Amino acid sequence: TALDHQDLPFDRLVAHLQPTRTLARHPLFQVALSRADRTPTSTPLPGLVTTPEPTRLAVAKFDLDFTVADEPVDADLQITLTFATDLFTTATAAALGERLVAILRQVALRPTTPISSLDVLTARERRQLYADADDTPVVACSVVAAFDEQAARTPHAPAVTEGEVTLSYAELRGRTERLARTLRANGVGDETPVPVLMRRSVDLVVAFLAVLKAGGAYLPIHTAYPVQRMRAVAADTASPVLLVDDSFRAHELVTEERAAGRVVLTATPRASDAAVPLPPVRPEQLCYVMYTSGSTGEPKGIQITHQGVVDLVRDPSWALHAGDRILLHSPHAFDASTWELWGPLLHGGTVVVAPPDAVEAAVLQRLVRTHGITRLSLTAGLFRVVADELVDVFRELDEVTTGGDVISARAVARTVEHCPDTVVRTTYGPTEMTLCVTQYPWRHGEDVPATVPLGRPMAHTGVHLLDHRLKPVPAGVPGEIYLAGSGTARGYLRQPGTTAARFVADPFGPPGSRLYRTGDLARWNTDGSLHFLGRTDDQVKVRGYRIELGEIENALTGRDDVRQAAVVVREDQPGDKRIVAYLVPTADPVDPVALRRDLGARLPDYMVPGAFVTMTALPVTANGKLDRKALPAPTHTPTTGAGPRTARQEALCRLFADVLGLPEVGVDDDFFDLGGHSLLATRLVNRVRTALGVEVGVRQLFENPTVGALEPWLVSARPARPTLRARSAARDTDRKDVP
Repeated sequence: TALDHQDLPFDRLVAHLQPTRTLARHPLFQVALSRADRTPTSTPLPGLVTTPEPTRLAVAKFDLDFTVADEPVDADLQITLTFATDLFTTATAAALGERLVAILRQVALRPTTPISSLDVLTARERRQLYADADDTPVVACSVVAAFDEQAARTPHAPAVTEGEVTLSYAELRGRTERLARTLRANGVGDETPVPVLMRRSVDLVVAFLAVLKAGGAYLPIHTAYPVQRMRAVAADTASPVLLVDDSFRAHELVTEERAAGRVVLTATPRASDAAVPLPPVRPEQLCYVMYTSGSTGEPKGIQITHQGVVDLVRDPSWALHAGDRILLHSPHAFDASTWELWGPLLHGGTVVVAPPDAVEAAVLQRLVRTHGITRLSLTAGLFRVVADELVDVFRELDEVTTGGDVISARAVARTVEHCPDTVVRTTYGPTEMTLCVTQYPWRHGEDVPATVPLGRPMAHTGVHLLDHRLKPVPAGVPGEIYLAGSGTARGYLRQPGTTAARFVADPFGPPGSRLYRTGDLARWNTDGSLHFLGRTDDQVKVRGYRIELGEIENALTGRDDVRQAAVVVREDQPGDKRIVAYLVPTADPVDPVALRRDLGARLPDYMVPGAFVTMTALPVTANGKLDRKALPAPTHTPTTGAGPRTARQEALCRLFADVLGLPEVGVDDDFFDLGGHSLLATRLVNRVRTALGVEVGVRQLFENPTVGALEPWLVSARPARPTLRARSAARDTDRKDVP
């Protein structure tokens, strides 16, 4: 049909269609494929010999223009590619041409091959994509064996410290083995998931290692979970034992479990169990189970093996050593704690246990200096806050690691600029792959791009970008990330259907191996780095926590007063993600205070929406799907009209509004009802210290979330401590040589 109308003037076609005109692209299409006859090699004119001469154009008519010459019939097919140099480099255009030639050769050799089965990778591209593939053999080892070997080498070195309490490797080994015998005597068997409800402490470290020595797998229950969610996690296990500390002895869950017949133990072993033998622990056994949000409304327990943990912390990119002092401050039900705990303990370093409360920037600063911390791991959100507010915290470190969400390029650049001796290591990886699978170290003087790449694959890890048929895509082409390697989780606890959907057969690995389907979209750059592009579903990351928005929507529509609900993550302020719920009530307006209270009893606090917007109907697209782009930004309505009455209240209202990104805040407006969360709370207390000169912590803000409630507390607060000055350039390098 196109050839039948080939004489139609182009200008007339454009005038008829009236497309949106822009100087950025051609009005109708950007890629052209045209057929051209060859110039004849002979001429009927006597005495003249002609040869074809290629025409070089100074301007590209289209983004890509492929011209095919196929005459005479018995000659080779010639293809000329003209490209826009402001869109494509010569290397990229050449790769496109090579790929087209490779496809045409396959078609010529196998004309009946379906297009979907053609290999779009050239041999050069395939070599480049897999040139760095790791083929280092895995050294089979369990966490227990690795720790025991380290304890034998450095029995008197400090293994774990909390405040004034320090345990050597020998002391930690002795305590954990005694508790392990007690666990074994109470029915903990091989791979028994043992729920642990304890605050962060030396006893927690003892409990985790004791569970492993008993052959079980530790299952940490987040201490901030509502009771209903704690019940769901505890019910997933068939463990005869629940490990708790003194602060949770009277907890509602503990009382219920004790009444149901489950043995409740603390980290104190029984002398009568001294003769109970401990089993050998194999590398392929379960090490821990950690929970993430589930799209069906139920959390998913991810099962990680000993081998995955050992290979993670022994990855050569970390270069961990005996002099390292690493802060254990991440929630221990969060996979970042895996590296903070086992990284030092399997290398002869020291675990420094942070206080059980939330660790804010000012507390981090004191802990780093007081305990000589050498390495620190922070979520992307907390890293951004500290880099903005107290970047000198990082000056004392050899390395700071960050990941778990989109990483701020500005925060990375600011850190390497102000802290020339500190490495910023950015990482990427889902919980199903033992914390992380890619990394990149940023150093002083290195240019940080506007978008931080995911990095390059780590050891014992396979990173594949595949299309919907599980075929590799070339560099520059979007694909879904599939992951393989020794860190791959065994699956989800007691959820075989969900496991089968996310863990698929690995066509690139040995028989029986599996790929984890992440749902993340990315592309390879030509330098071998991986760049994140988005998601294939509605899963999101907020403050380092992975959240299935469907779980929140199920909780909302499960109420009698909510007919429809849509939940999205908005970033109306750069770097500040918050969850917003859009509701269509069944009849009367929904009370947001009661709604937040109800969700808080069913969901973790990080999953409770920061704002609720009531609508008469949810917007939909022409095909009837939810139109997320049409959902309005939540508006701020002060809970009271009361303004500040004192100079201190006026200053606090201004600080509240500035941190929340609001035009104004009343004295009785709740910080958290207005969309505040733990990271914004950290930013606020830092600014209160600086502006008002008083010592205040995140705990005080949680307990006094309004200006009216916080001001009286500040009157009696002690003056803020002076900011710790950074050490001189001559750092304590000898601390690395601790045996």
